[in-house]
Amino acid sequence: MGVRLLIAFSLSVTMATVTVRGQDRGVVSVQTAPPVVDLRDEPAMLRQRLGRGAHEVGFFHLTGHDVPEELVSRVLDASRRFFALPQAAKDAIAMVNSPHLRGHTRLGGELTGGAVDWREQIDLGPERVRVSTRRCRCCACPPSSRRGPAG
Repeated sequence: MGVRLLIAFSLSVTMATVTVRGQDRGVVSVQTAPPVVDLRDEPAMLRQRLGRGAHEVGFFHLTGHDVPEELVSRVLDASRRFFALPQAAKDAIAMVNSPHLRGHTRLGGELTGGAVDWREQIDLGPERVRVSTRRCRCCACPPSSRRGPAG
């Protein structure tokens, strides 16, 4: 499973015009800070905050995880350095070249609901060797899903 590293910084903008690739994009509403999801919260509150962050905002600040602050600082520093690289360097690990959907997606490189999604991201995770589907040895697989001599 991949890990999506999304870094969000506090903003104080409520109305702005952002220019992307020579086109003005109006920003109507911007979060002033990402929602906080604390893993130590009661389960109902944790689900509510996780759902709001994931579905309404698209990201959140995770706390209560016991990851050492020094490691968090190093990861944040590495992400700032990565996103400051020239576009060509980031394109060298473009997600479109990964069979496992890992790598960099440039600003405006994805669509959400048919509209350009104005975010830049990197998806991290192992690039594992593909598991062969020629022989299904899992008895839980329905016969119709088996391929090869056994199916």
